[in-house]
Amino acid sequence: MTELGNEGNFKPKSSPEERGGEVIVGQDTWAEISAAKGESKTIATFDLLDCEAVSIIIEGTDGVRTAYIQDYSPDKNLESVDVLAKNLERLKLIPKTTVTVGIMIPELVYFEDETVQSLTNKCLLAFAPDVVIEVFSYKATEYGDGYDQGSLMIELGHDGQNNLGIKGLPDHIAELGHKSA
Repeated sequence: MTELGNEGNFKPKSSPEERGGEVIVGQDTWAEISAAKGESKTIATFDLLDCEAVSIIIEGTDGVRTAYIQDYSPDKNLESVDVLAKNLERLKLIPKTTVTVGIMIPELVYFEDETVQSLTNKCLLAFAPDVVIEVFSYKATEYGDGYDQGSLMIELGHDGQNNLGIKGLPDHIAELGHKSA
């Protein structure tokens, strides 16, 4: 299952794109994928350039793994928290064993930032006590082609392993990003 979305005034500059189990999430939008054991899927966002991103990995009691990524620009912070809150209401209903949340912020945004605190609190309320939340900071300087800066990727492996990557994207994902730009 793959859900791609935006709602209300949270209008994406680019829509999520799916190809063969790989989803690229553009600015100001979100996407969700699910994979059963034996399936492999990837979801990613990159080139954040002062944007923030939230990733959620849910290990379901039925063995299905769900991954969610939301990317949003600084001028959409309040709207993005509202969109995340709506999606959390749905995601928290999934029978789960564990939840891992990753929040990526530019280096100049402090961990005590109001938006970061709001995101953290909403995730805690939705998933406690089975949640681990990690906040990552990335260098907010533009350089290169953007794939090595502000990239967030979740791989749901066919072996049941989940990988959260916070640096450069594999070449085949980067190529997909170029095609969706």
